[in-house]
Amino acid sequence: MCLSDAINFVIDNKRGLLKPIIDKKKCVLCKKCLSVCPGYTIDFEGLTPNNFEGIYNKYLGYSMSAFVGYSLNKEILYNSSSGGLLTEYLIQLIENNIVSGIITVQNTNGEKFGFETFIARNRKEIIDAQKSKYYPIPSCSIFKNIIKESGTFAFVGLPCQIAGLRKIQQNTSELKTKIPFLISLFCSRMPNANATNYLVHKLGLPIKNVKNIEYRGSGHPGKFHVTMNDSTEHYLNHLDSNYWGYNFMKFFKPVRCWLCPDHSGILSDISFADNWTQYARHKDGSTMILCRTHNAEQIVKKLKTEKKIYLSEIKISDVVNSQDIEYKANVIPRMKIWRFFLGINPKYVNLYDTQKSIKKNEIFNALPEFFRVILSSVSGNYIYLNVLILINKGIEIFAMKILKRKWR
Repeated sequence: MCLSDAINFVIDNKRGLLKPIIDKKKCVLCKKCLSVCPGYTIDFEGLTPNNFEGIYNKYLGYSMSAFVGYSLNKEILYNSSSGGLLTEYLIQLIENNIVSGIITVQNTNGEKFGFETFIARNRKEIIDAQKSKYYPIPSCSIFKNIIKESGTFAFVGLPCQIAGLRKIQQNTSELKTKIPFLISLFCSRMPNANATNYLVHKLGLPIKNVKNIEYRGSGHPGKFHVTMNDSTEHYLNHLDSNYWGYNFMKFFKPVRCWLCPDHSGILSDISFADNWTQYARHKDGSTMILCRTHNAEQIVKKLKTEKKIYLSEIKISDVVNSQDIEYKANVIPRMKIWRFFLGINPKYVNLYDTQKSIKKNEIFNALPEFFRVILSSVSGNYIYLNVLILINKGIEIFAMKILKRKWR
């Protein structure tokens, strides 16, 4: 959040990442943007609010309770990414006057597809904003407007965005009061914009004529859904080899995501995720919830009491095991690889010992992703990408059959 309005974020067409454009005439060299950027450093202990409760887990932060369940509203459930509990939770915040609005993201309604951060103020706007958006979207620009608004707000974001907002709130007391509820989505990575371009290319469609894109919804696990300017519609199944079945999942991961230790929103009041446990499964999807404050837990339980959701409590260990959190959050071997080749790492204060010794197999497990992150960081050339994917598949077969090792 730049008080001088000197920063504007745009998509770098080559790398597919958000790139800050600095207006040198407006910039006053205060460096506050660097001080609040979660990409440089995060002090997890220093940013943890005093009202967090429960047992501390190095991968999840404080956790007082965990649940799985799904919405009992058929429309919300079917159109959600996984269970609809986040949508129900946000509606509860609005309709019970707990907050005045929800800061979240929505599809833009122009001739070309896009996404934007906005304030949802009623049930319809929350439902319209359902479903995951696997696309880099700037969120900090709206915070200046929030200070001028009356009432309080909830913020929905990814773990890195939650960390960034906590840092901003340390420097801007008005935002700490204005945004008392921070809600996180579990996150394994935010694919760069070229990932979406690649999927549209695989469907044989010109990206310039795409009007709207949805990444999930219409049942579980959902579909990649493209609407063109001529109103024709095109789909990819969620587990298609070009989508989460392989290519979209394996490639297009930004470096900062690869080096991120927080996949559950450690600094959020409550986190939501796809439910991959054996409990409360539903054909149209179900949600996992992790509560860190008493207020967050009470709102969830009230939804159950009012029979708006099905809810079942689970163990914290079920969250860790089902989400493969230990592997995703184990950034120490990745940081050592990154330091060896390129020298600079983000700084994570009070998380866990990033200098500890590691086993050789941890390095081996991290190397495949390192090469994919580096080689697909500039991914506008589809011939190059297809060759890269074929090479990776060949190495996977070699690793499994000859080395008897999994090439992750």
